[in-house]
Amino acid sequence: MLWPDMLWFWIVAYDLWNFAYTYNCLPHHSWYCGFALLLAPTLCSFTVGKGAWLQHRAQTLAIWCMFAQTFPRFQDNSMFRVDTTYDPKIYFWVSFIALAFNIGVFVYMIYKVIKTKRNPYTAELFTDLKQYSEIKSLAA
Repeated sequence: MLWPDMLWFWIVAYDLWNFAYTYNCLPHHSWYCGFALLLAPTLCSFTVGKGAWLQHRAQTLAIWCMFAQTFPRFQDNSMFRVDTTYDPKIYFWVSFIALAFNIGVFVYMIYKVIKTKRNPYTAELFTDLKQYSEIKSLAA
């Protein structure tokens, strides 16, 4: 399952947004279900599993959910619990960085839609980028 149009900037934007969510809404779980859970598929997609980030994300999320539901005390146990600072300034800046990056990706996507006159719902948008060609060649 390769998705050549899901390039590094989409992956980073999603990771930032998802980490901001877990950091703000589940702060004492943000290390496990935020940072570590997002880092695994991202590292894989930038190294050995190019183009398959979505598949890697689904697999790591499924494994985490099965583990967390089998051993629910793991997340809240004082031995494994990772508390954050609970500082509102940090919450704001984590969210601001995620929002700014995602707005940047959205603006870039709109630019590409206008420039290429492609509908991103019916056609791949970033076919002119080198990374797209590299991932597309892996599918052959």
